[in-house]
Amino acid sequence: MEESKSPSEMAELTSLYELQLRKMIQEQIPEDSSIREFIHPEDTIRPPSRPVKNRAPVPPNQAPSVASRTTRNSTSNNQNSSRPTPKVRSRQASNKPFSQETSKQARQKQKVKDETHDLPPATGQPWIDAAGIERMALEDDGEDWSHCKNFVIDDTPAPEASIPVPKVEYKPTNYVYQFLYIFYLISLLAYIYVRLTFTLDAPGLNRIYCVLVAILEISTCPSLIIQGMTMWKWTSREPPSLSAFERPKFHTIRVMIPTYNEPLEVVAGTLHEVMHMDVPAGLHLHIYVLDDGKRANLEEYILGRRTKKYVFLHYIARQKLPGVPHHAKAGNINHTLRFVYDRAEAKGEAVVVFDADFMPRRNYLWRVLPVFSEKRDRPIGLVQTPQFFYNVNADEDVWDHLNVSFFHRIEPSLDQWSAVNCCGTNFTVRADALKSVGYFPVGCLTEDTLLSLRLCSEGWAVSYHHEVLAIGQSPHEITEIFKQRSRWCKGNLQIFLDDFPLTQAGLTMSQRIFYSSCGYNYFCAAISIPFFQLVPSWAIFFGLWPVSEIGLEFAFTFLVYYTLGNLLLLYPPPGFQVKDMWNGELASTNLWYTYFNGVRRIVGVKLTQGRGELTFKATKKKAEGDDGDDSGVGFQKEDIRACYMHFIMFFLMLITILYAIIKAIIARSVKFYYYYMYMIGMGWSLINIIPYFVVVIYCWYRTRIPGIMCAILRNVQLLLRGACAILLLIQAFTTRNLTETFICPHPYSATIGTDRLTMIRTLDDVTGKEIERNTFWLLGMKDDFYTIQQIKQSACEDSSVPVVVFYMAPRTGLVLDEQASHYMPPDRLPTWEEYDAKIEEYGEALSDVPIMLILEPSFLMHTFNSENEYHAADYQLSFTQRVDSIIRKFPKAWTYVDAGNALYLQWAVNMDHIVDVLQQMPVGLRGFAMNVGSFVNSTYNMQLASELHCQTGLNYVIDTSRNGGIFSDRSMDEINECTYDPPYISRGAIPGYGPGSKKAINRVDTDLKIDSDYGDYYSDYYYSEYYRKRRSTEPSRHRRQEYEYDEYGYDYYAEYDPAVLECLSNEIEKGHDANSWVKTPGEGDGRLFASGTYHECLLEHTIECDDTCPAYVPKINGEFARERTCTCDPDELLDYSYEDNDT
Repeated sequence: MEESKSPSEMAELTSLYELQLRKMIQEQIPEDSSIREFIHPEDTIRPPSRPVKNRAPVPPNQAPSVASRTTRNSTSNNQNSSRPTPKVRSRQASNKPFSQETSKQARQKQKVKDETHDLPPATGQPWIDAAGIERMALEDDGEDWSHCKNFVIDDTPAPEASIPVPKVEYKPTNYVYQFLYIFYLISLLAYIYVRLTFTLDAPGLNRIYCVLVAILEISTCPSLIIQGMTMWKWTSREPPSLSAFERPKFHTIRVMIPTYNEPLEVVAGTLHEVMHMDVPAGLHLHIYVLDDGKRANLEEYILGRRTKKYVFLHYIARQKLPGVPHHAKAGNINHTLRFVYDRAEAKGEAVVVFDADFMPRRNYLWRVLPVFSEKRDRPIGLVQTPQFFYNVNADEDVWDHLNVSFFHRIEPSLDQWSAVNCCGTNFTVRADALKSVGYFPVGCLTEDTLLSLRLCSEGWAVSYHHEVLAIGQSPHEITEIFKQRSRWCKGNLQIFLDDFPLTQAGLTMSQRIFYSSCGYNYFCAAISIPFFQLVPSWAIFFGLWPVSEIGLEFAFTFLVYYTLGNLLLLYPPPGFQVKDMWNGELASTNLWYTYFNGVRRIVGVKLTQGRGELTFKATKKKAEGDDGDDSGVGFQKEDIRACYMHFIMFFLMLITILYAIIKAIIARSVKFYYYYMYMIGMGWSLINIIPYFVVVIYCWYRTRIPGIMCAILRNVQLLLRGACAILLLIQAFTTRNLTETFICPHPYSATIGTDRLTMIRTLDDVTGKEIERNTFWLLGMKDDFYTIQQIKQSACEDSSVPVVVFYMAPRTGLVLDEQASHYMPPDRLPTWEEYDAKIEEYGEALSDVPIMLILEPSFLMHTFNSENEYHAADYQLSFTQRVDSIIRKFPKAWTYVDAGNALYLQWAVNMDHIVDVLQQMPVGLRGFAMNVGSFVNSTYNMQLASELHCQTGLNYVIDTSRNGGIFSDRSMDEINECTYDPPYISRGAIPGYGPGSKKAINRVDTDLKIDSDYGDYYSDYYYSEYYRKRRSTEPSRHRRQEYEYDEYGYDYYAEYDPAVLECLSNEIEKGHDANSWVKTPGEGDGRLFASGTYHECLLEHTIECDDTCPAYVPKINGEFARERTCTCDPDELLDYSYEDNDT
């Protein structure tokens, strides 16, 4: 609205309540008074010296209570005044006395403005011409304002509003960040591949833990990916041209200052700066102080400031009825907006919102309003500006009040995508846009963010002007900080769950992603931060490592991925430093428990109430009478109560560090692999303890922390991050050259046959106890360095004997039949040459270590299959030659060749073949391993092993500790028909030695050769009566075995030499060296369930083999394809009591 318009023209453009105002005050205000254009119907007219009296409550059906202070005394209300009628003014006049010098200065500044469109001066005065100044000065002289001399406000800026603010550097490109982001995405994909391929094959419970950690790692990746997408267009727009004022979009600006129990001096400072903002020509300014606390002292203060010069100032206090939702800040603002715009035109007006503790710079309107004139794909409905705080030192900003990452990185970048978040203060919104979405949303704790979302969904653009134009006050008390951040968390989670931006209509895809990420980030932070910070503690105390091993692949990809991720997180915007980014990470870490409680509360409300409204709790800033003295130190009860979780985490990390140090110093016999992992775990614990240490210091100093301490802790943590990542690579690479003395400080002194056997410890799902259940497997196809280190340290620890298995038979030249190869690993060494190279490598590492070595499980079974007429004699000879090499390379080991299982050896033709092969083994071989297949009865296994022992003189080990117990009550014929995991399984003794370990081996050497020419001999052999199997009568272990005749009525043992028969009669179990590893009852062997998994129903089930459930589970693309009907049904289980058989 232009100044030349008459009062009648002004009336047509003002709102309805202003029209009604004239009718209500005709009898009180002269027609020639300019103030009557701005008096609200419920303005209270009284002398300035009269205090505000308590008034009766206003009925809810009446208009809102609006009180304003007129500046007239009794003489100025004289109806017979002959003073000429002044023109209506829409801008405040200078409070300084008029002088000719002032007029000249104004004319000169107006000329400069017209030519260059520079900003107005910071004196608080508007741009007006000299004639206007003279006219207003004459009007002021013509009226009696003597009674207002005590209320004339000096236009000197408040000291807090004049402090230096960050200088915004406009950056058109962002090539460095884009380069880092591209390489980060590549490293992320590589890391995920390596993480899933090489680090999840841990045994037992640790495998589940590794998978869980990997899932959490991957679930947190979208946060940084979306942030990188956001800042791909990381640019700050150039300041808008002031030529926009040549075609103004607005004629009225309404400034809302919502307040709720803020101290009077806080509101007064904000009001002072708002009243003295530089107002562009042609704009009418209205200021509304929205008091939701209805305080008499604030009302008196506002009324005292409403003079003729500040007639646009309004005080509003709404009526709040008990039991009726008030909707806090949003309801407070909406109360006034509805009264102004519900029945009036909103076009051409804008609403500016400042929190009660935010003071705008004088040029706020000059910098923000031109943004609305920019050409965008959508009309701009809202413009947000950054927040800045005068009571925050960037060096001590451990709670990230300045939020540099958000206000100076993310928000400017989101401006390129029209997905800016409104932050609740320091923003300007078009009144018609605000009206189109129903004003401020209610029922959400972050109504500002939800307002941005709804404006975008209605087709408006939300822009960001990257310039600090308002300065506020931040809370410093910990309880208030937690309350504020909890409100932000809950509000964003409400939006994520209730409105779910991904499915919002009217949004672009980028807007859907960016607005959804706000709530998703809080979910991730609440869960992942505490979990990852406890990973070192779980590893050091309970041996739960997040990866199964640290190979070169993992160490290198993790180093690259972790380094690039930190560079992206700590990459500062122009004009800022790494410390500002680190403050944001520090605050996020220390606020995880606040976020966790917010997630718990919001999810609970969502599940129980659907869409519930939470209570808005205003943040306390500065108490009245508080002089700001923070010199007192010491812990306070309320601070410790608020930060109890931080203290718990701090002491837990401290105990972890101390335990790791003590373990490294005094536990000299600890396995080297874990010794090194203790060092890494201790390093990560030091990284994780620093945020909690900062909270402890903050609680001690109360509301602040010395900047020098922040700098020291920041630098220490950043150095530790790099050191720990590099240490992983060092462990995976350079530790291969560590000396044997460091690995074990003394010679390996264990004696095989006397000192205990040691294997990998895992948790027994049945007993709940930790047992040694699996051997150390060397597979050849992957990096076995860490397994070798564990073997060495196991031999060093308590002089124990590790049980080691070589399982890497080459695939070239070995054609296996379908049944024999069904459970063989798909990846094996390709040739014998590579096999020899691996043996050489293992021999160099373990030649001085006393171990019990088992070679190639099921290997000999796979080279001879009488049913399929398959005989790989050349392959057997090649293996025999390697056995001789292995014996010589491992002089301190007892070496055993796996002879097969009972299902294979029960056939006489297979037994004779294995005897033939074992007799050709080189001198020095300790014996053979008896593989317990399909849970064959333990006595029968012992019987078969004794036959091999008596015919070859070789001792044997049985690869399970469940000796003496009943593996299954099934007969051999039943087991042959169906090799499912049988029911009624009991566990025997722990791994240990048998009676044969006390004696030397008694080799039976022959001159027989392995027959490589099967020819017709095989057919004759197969169909002759010589082809038969044994049957057992379950005799006692300590008397001569008695066997039933086979199905042909032939006594197989009649052809044995007398020495063999004598051995079978009197020396049963005398060749038994040891039981080598454990399998828990209820643990699948790969048929009904995946191998190594525990299922209670395996203790007793009724599944039988048929066409639907074959004995050998079919494979699809290398994976077992089990039918659901072929797994045991818990509903069919019978009562079964587990008894531990230790006989």
